[in-house]
Amino acid sequence: MEEYIVLGELCRSSHVVNSFILKDNTFLVVEPEQICKAAYSREDVYEKMETIVTTGYNIAASAYWEPLTGMEYLIVLKDCGALELLNSQCERIDLLETGMEQDDGKKFFAFNERDNQIFINLHKNTIYVIEYQLKNKSMYFMKRDEGPKCIFEDVDRIVDMDISWNIDYVTGRDFPTISILLFDEFSQNYYFQVIRQAPKEIPKGRKPWETFINHSNLEVQFDDNRAILRAISNVGFFIFGTRQVLFIKLPEGYEQTIQNVEFQQFKHFEGCYMAYNLKDDDKINLEGGILLKRNVTSLEFSAFNSQNQLLKIWLRIIFEDPDELIYHWDALSTKLITINGLVSDRQIITRTILLSNAVVMLLCDSENEILFVDIFQMRIFKKAPYNLSRVFFSDIVGTDFQKLVNCGGSTNNKGIVESKFWGHPDFFSLVKSFDSEYQVRQLWSCDNGVWWKDSHGNVFCNGGLVETYMPPIHVTSNGTIVKDLSAITWADICYDTKGNYAYVSKDGHIGWSNEAKTVPLDKLPSSSLAKYILACSILENGSKITILSVDNKLTILQDTHTFKKGIDISDELDSIACMSIIGWEESFRVFITDIDGKLCELDVKDTKICSKRKIGAQRAEICPVTDRNFFLIYTKDDLLLMSPTDSGKFEFARIDMKKRISKIAAKDGSEIVILEDDFKIHQYAIPEKIPLPNVINKRIDSISYIHTKFISLSCSTRYVITSSIRSAYSDLLQRVNYYAEIQLHDLETQKTVSQYNLSENYPQAFVSDIVALPFNRESFLSDGMNQNNLYAMQLAFDRVFIVSLNYEMAEDESLDNLLLFSIDDNNGTIELLQGINTEHSITSLLNYHNCTLIAAGDVLQAYKIDYLLEDNTFKIELVSNNVRCGGLVSTIIRLPQAHAPKSLSKSKKRKLEKEYYITERLLVLNILRGAQEYVLTQKANGLQENLRIVPVISSDKSSFGNLLNVSGLTTHLAMCCIGETAWLMTGNTDRSISLYCISINNESSVIQLKIPGDIISICSLSKSHESFRLFKEESLIQYQRKPISILFTIHTSKGEYLIGNSKDPKLLKELKTTTEERMEEQFRFIQLEDGFSDLRFTDARILKDFSFGRCLERAVL
Repeated sequence: MEEYIVLGELCRSSHVVNSFILKDNTFLVVEPEQICKAAYSREDVYEKMETIVTTGYNIAASAYWEPLTGMEYLIVLKDCGALELLNSQCERIDLLETGMEQDDGKKFFAFNERDNQIFINLHKNTIYVIEYQLKNKSMYFMKRDEGPKCIFEDVDRIVDMDISWNIDYVTGRDFPTISILLFDEFSQNYYFQVIRQAPKEIPKGRKPWETFINHSNLEVQFDDNRAILRAISNVGFFIFGTRQVLFIKLPEGYEQTIQNVEFQQFKHFEGCYMAYNLKDDDKINLEGGILLKRNVTSLEFSAFNSQNQLLKIWLRIIFEDPDELIYHWDALSTKLITINGLVSDRQIITRTILLSNAVVMLLCDSENEILFVDIFQMRIFKKAPYNLSRVFFSDIVGTDFQKLVNCGGSTNNKGIVESKFWGHPDFFSLVKSFDSEYQVRQLWSCDNGVWWKDSHGNVFCNGGLVETYMPPIHVTSNGTIVKDLSAITWADICYDTKGNYAYVSKDGHIGWSNEAKTVPLDKLPSSSLAKYILACSILENGSKITILSVDNKLTILQDTHTFKKGIDISDELDSIACMSIIGWEESFRVFITDIDGKLCELDVKDTKICSKRKIGAQRAEICPVTDRNFFLIYTKDDLLLMSPTDSGKFEFARIDMKKRISKIAAKDGSEIVILEDDFKIHQYAIPEKIPLPNVINKRIDSISYIHTKFISLSCSTRYVITSSIRSAYSDLLQRVNYYAEIQLHDLETQKTVSQYNLSENYPQAFVSDIVALPFNRESFLSDGMNQNNLYAMQLAFDRVFIVSLNYEMAEDESLDNLLLFSIDDNNGTIELLQGINTEHSITSLLNYHNCTLIAAGDVLQAYKIDYLLEDNTFKIELVSNNVRCGGLVSTIIRLPQAHAPKSLSKSKKRKLEKEYYITERLLVLNILRGAQEYVLTQKANGLQENLRIVPVISSDKSSFGNLLNVSGLTTHLAMCCIGETAWLMTGNTDRSISLYCISINNESSVIQLKIPGDIISICSLSKSHESFRLFKEESLIQYQRKPISILFTIHTSKGEYLIGNSKDPKLLKELKTTTEERMEEQFRFIQLEDGFSDLRFTDARILKDFSFGRCLERAVL
């Protein structure tokens, strides 16, 4: 079947390429993959903007007013070298594909409107001229087979350039000059050169541009190696450093002097340095740029200083003689002006964009904020948030009802933890609340209000004490208290309007409050440890169904007759927690939950499981809302609505719930009662009409730590644990200090619950990796471990995780670098259990198998995490040999066994067969050596403690190892397996990604393309395909296969993306209709290479159908 690869957006970064207010009052913001447009007004600036999606990746832009036609244009340069010409409405007029792939250097535009020329530094050390023509009152690029002409080339990097027009006082004509500031990376020196357009009457064969000021060493070290160039027509050139400015006279121009300053004769020009008269600890923020204002009597430059004050710099003319060509300037003067609303210690200005004579746009990346400043009134008149990509890691939390969680951060130690899930926000409306002094043991919702009983035997109704009675009781739906010491358990009869109930008596009978007859049960266990779960419901045909579970064995009664008995579902579920009955066609179904958070649908007629899903990590309960025909299914951390669809089947959606749930009770479809974990009871109203679910976004912001990675534990879908770090400069030590923590975050309340300060005991260490240790019950069951021990081990391992530390910045490397932690999922505290020093650096961890951990750095090792039941303690021990990697490992991947080579070389096979047999293979990404492959072998006696790690030579590598680039250019590696197909993705130093598809028979396909920005991380979403789901056609649960299977998330400095595959016929039909001229252009611009791949590719980022974007977003949740 044809297979499509789909690339879409997870979150578009608002990285600003450039911004303009055009003469027709159109406000434009150019971003890497779109242009935002709106009519400019101070009230709505940067809000309610129209979005125009562009092809390729925009890296530079300039507005240009063409004087002959009076029209204004936008010229956009893309990273593939294409130049796009747009009118003021952002409609394309023309396109010029230069074929010159762009480097990372800053791009500069200069215009010669007299000769219809545009100058751009298309390479880091060259300037090209692009010519245009006017046709039908519009502007078009002139296209030549040889492409744009190069007018300047140097060995050093161009860091700034500017154009100015100057008068030749001999001929009386003016001519353009392009001044160029260059920087030598090796010597760290700045150089300056000016070229000019040669006179029109130049001899044939002479170059159209010639040197005006020769290539000159500025012979000064600018602070922070930062400098900005400004050219002033008929005056000269100004090169601004952080503390001083260099003024270079225009050759053959005015004779100029400056009060109290002497010009120096440099080798090729005459100039002088002038200081800004700032405090010793102050300097200009050159990242913000230099603003220029020129009038008849002065030059005024403006820039922000390190305290976010506006520094104004003036050169005023004292005397001018145009006949004698003399300028005499007053001494350089400066003034610091405070901008109202600009905070110095928080908002770091990263860029200044002059939108008009009165409005400056300030970008503050640290705050993800754009500030609009009125430079006449010196105040901020508008603040607007803008999203910058800053995600370091993504993963799925949950099994069948998933959340996509991201973590990351930005400068100024600002961290984020974000979660997205599909569900209902604000589903319930609070009616009233009650507090209980003691733990609530039982809860009921009745005709006359809310009833509960606490641990001291106190029985309450609507907050009022009714009586005190220690033995178990039952309160019927009509508010009657039932005290029956002979009953083991009770259950209301669903769809009974008179408050009747079913019960099980100690003498082994099932009875009903409205029936005199009881039904005896066979061999009812008398042990107090036996677990009884009872459910009863009236079907539409009037028959009454009663189900009793005793230690996971079901007895089913129809009215007072035994329908079926001895149904054992222990193979499908752990200990049953709850049951609910629903009529279906001529029969009925039973929904059953267990203490491990699973939900099963039992077809009683054929005694088979029709569907199975994993609700959450703890005990799952069912609360039927009978009048509305829907169910609330919940764990302590999860609340799901199971509601009927038009087809009569049921679908699921989360309900956003901030508090942890202990119990839910409902009587009818108007109100429910929820008991929270802190003994608070809330009565909620249910909406009359169930709204459509939507994507819910939640976010936890930190002002002091960034989060480099997170994990979730098997014990909870609510909490995530992050490795967090902050940096601070120490004046005493004259260096940057690092402070590391492990933090626990509550995704629902959006709060950080607890922190563990690593720096207190491990100074200057930071976390290199963090992994959970999920417990594999099946592997221990096969070893014959009894259920009680198994459950105890699962409880222990589901709450622990491993952290590795990096001591690269620390002075003491003798401390432990492999730490075992646990959390208390009730109060959220983090506890250090044990630590060891592995005597080797660790850069990456892999949870391998059966609580065995692979640690990699300069060596590869395996460690076993043992739990001693008798002592309730853990032990970490080395269980393998050490293998040197010849470099540092950044990623470890466990290769699927189905894809392993069938055989090794004969000599290696004979050697291994004597004592070992092959278990699995690892693929690691070595920062220095590229992809490496290792075989894990195990003693023939089967003991896990005897692992041996063997490097694989090139000839024995699997298809994975042979595919990857081993030259060291690969920086990121991730794998996702769906069924028998393995997907491998790499990120490369040239900002390209490669996606490999490897089938079970080792046939491979690959596609490669460019993405914008530096790659921060590539994260596998393999968890989203590791589902407990079981569906059969006869199930009452409506199953909709997602049209796209998301494989990876890709995080860059300029955007966050996801990539998936699809075989859905309906979707493929839609995609085929979109692959036209615009898509083909996108493929060229992003440099798509698919060779002879069987994979078809679509870039959903440029599709105009917003429903497709929603389809992508839904596919990941």
